[in-house]
Amino acid sequence: MLSTAIGLLGATKDSIFDEDIMGLAGELHTRRNELSDEIFAKYLFMYSSAVAAKVADSITKVLLTEKELSDLIATMDEMDNLSETILEENE
Repeated sequence: MLSTAIGLLGATKDSIFDEDIMGLAGELHTRRNELSDEIFAKYLFMYSSAVAAKVADSITKVLLTEKELSDLIATMDEMDNLSETILEENE
């Protein structure tokens, strides 16, 4: 359990300090006064989404084995196909 917690902490830290994520944060900080409030809000949302996606991806790799991840993706594909079938039937 301790090794999992350490893995989660490391994955989160690595995600936040990812080179691309930090570059986006730096641009937001540097150009804040040049951007309209609307554009800044959009970029802030993009930054938040990028951090969240990177953390989720990294944590998934800590918590799931390669087989479990493969099974999860297969299940998601099945659900996607099922929802498309249901939507087509309702048209």
